[in-house]
Amino acid sequence: MTKRLRNVIGLWCLLALPAGGLTGCAAGGSPVDESAGEEPVTVSFTLYQAPATRAEEVRTDTLLNDGATIRVYAFAAGATDLASPLASSLYTVSNSNGIATATGDLALYRGTYDLYLVSYNSKTETPSLGSGGKIDVSNGKDFMYTTLKGVVIQPEHAGANTIQLTLTEPFTRMGAQVIVKVKARNGEQPVSPKTLSANNIKITGLPASLSYGLGNTAWDALANPGNDYQSSYVFRTFHPTTEMQQVTDWWVSDPVVLLPVDGSKMLDFEVNLIITYGGLEDLTYTDPFKASIQKVLLPGMTYEFEFSLTFYGILTPTDLTLAVKEYDTIKLDNKDDGLGAD
Repeated sequence: MTKRLRNVIGLWCLLALPAGGLTGCAAGGSPVDESAGEEPVTVSFTLYQAPATRAEEVRTDTLLNDGATIRVYAFAAGATDLASPLASSLYTVSNSNGIATATGDLALYRGTYDLYLVSYNSKTETPSLGSGGKIDVSNGKDFMYTTLKGVVIQPEHAGANTIQLTLTEPFTRMGAQVIVKVKARNGEQPVSPKTLSANNIKITGLPASLSYGLGNTAWDALANPGNDYQSSYVFRTFHPTTEMQQVTDWWVSDPVVLLPVDGSKMLDFEVNLIITYGGLEDLTYTDPFKASIQKVLLPGMTYEFEFSLTFYGILTPTDLTLAVKEYDTIKLDNKDDGLGAD
């Protein structure tokens, strides 16, 4: 990658100089005397850390998990064509004692650059530019970004060829984190089930994918918003909340990041449970329950959709209630938005 970068940059400079001008050029437009044998500078990062709220606290708002991968794209400072980076590299996040760093092998010659960092907050998947310089993101991917503009790349010390950059802004999450929960309602049940467990919960009314361009602060607009909110996502992994799980204890899904919605369409839920009733023999009920709500899902917010059921008759449970809690990604506050559904 380093050799390729040198060759591309060297060709650009050679074409730009008068005949006989064989001086080299660093990415970003800074002249370099290649006869001096300049080596590229390897870049590493310290991720943004928010101020602690109390002296004894260590708090970081990076949102990135330990081991998550980041893709870094480098452009000459001020570049407006962001479809063809000068270089790119993968980085891995490491969290230690409240400090998050990212290491990789991006090597740049001395100069001034704009750096764009994107991540899925995942150890196994990383965003990448597609045709037209866009990143297409689907539901279930925790896409986030941050940027460093006008950064000067040069060795930190004489004789060194490395530089540690500190991100001045946190990563911005572009999706909404969603958790779904289900249980039997507290209190006396007309007919009490013997067991209740979550099989899956499907949410419909989402965009299938959204496109993001480097340097933007919002998604690209949908081509046809009236018809583009028709996709679904299925929550399949649920966890009990107690060792001796009862039917009135929550089953809670893993958090999933979904693409935002503007509230112009209904969100439709299909709740699939496995319910058994005791008696002479166990009877099982697996028909789905349905609920709908008109709800905005905003980027950077977390939403909990809580489903609770009342059982009025054997094999005919009814009265599914949906309540929504929402809070920002660092959960400093929450509020209830109780809504009923058939």
